[in-house]
Amino acid sequence: MITGAANAMREHMPVLFITGAVPVSTVGLNASQELDADPVFRSVTKYSVTVKNSEDLLHEVVKAVEIAISGVPGPVHVAIPIDVQQGEIQVPIIPNPPTRAPMVPDLDVIRDVAFELTRRESGYIFIGQGVRYSVDQCIELAELLDWPILTSPQAKGFIPEDHPLLAGVFGFAGSENASRLVNEGDGQALLILGSSLGETATNNWNVNLTKDRFTVQMDFDQTVFNRKYKIDIPVLGDINLGLLFLMEELQSLGLPRDKKTVVEKRQVDTAKARNIIRRMYC
Repeated sequence: MITGAANAMREHMPVLFITGAVPVSTVGLNASQELDADPVFRSVTKYSVTVKNSEDLLHEVVKAVEIAISGVPGPVHVAIPIDVQQGEIQVPIIPNPPTRAPMVPDLDVIRDVAFELTRRESGYIFIGQGVRYSVDQCIELAELLDWPILTSPQAKGFIPEDHPLLAGVFGFAGSENASRLVNEGDGQALLILGSSLGETATNNWNVNLTKDRFTVQMDFDQTVFNRKYKIDIPVLGDINLGLLFLMEELQSLGLPRDKKTVVEKRQVDTAKARNIIRRMYC
């Protein structure tokens, strides 16, 4: 279970882990199978707690779920001793999970990114698993820029294999074509979307990935910026919103409109995104 929690933490998955424990009254008395699981889980979860009173159980479970969903999603852990499991509680009133509001990127930063990308004649888009809900926007952006798409091993399969701009997988067990682009290609910019740039995704942190390239990284987790690679412009926020706004800015700077239907769809999607922001702040 610890391995599962660690993986959920890495993948930003909101998972509630529930474990049992020896009765509270026998803690520290070398009871059979006694394990203080709370600190064990603490390093691989957003929140870990042992409930010592039955009346606190519902409150702690609700709190854990809220923490799992809020901000950057992640796993949480609640340990419930046997005597707490057997205790009586009032009729539970379980509230609805909190609505997750999108993290809106700074529009001034988006404008800076658009300006810098249009100054480069060529570049690559490198996507990680964080784009799982924004694949259509990634493809649309690649077509707008006419830039190849590299995927991390975790994002393999997100882009249709027959798409002409798919350059393959970079990282562990990556493709020769993708590795050649990174190591020998003339791309002047790199746009990283939804990847924390870990060892697997970067083929042991290959320095050629960002070498001599203007690098932009877009993610909703601010801790991924400037870890191993210098990022020229970090973009913090919801990737789906960020891509919609970025494409709108690129269009305003004169990038070609390839297909009328694509442009119309983007205008509709961008309008929806702006409505979301208005509802959040009005």
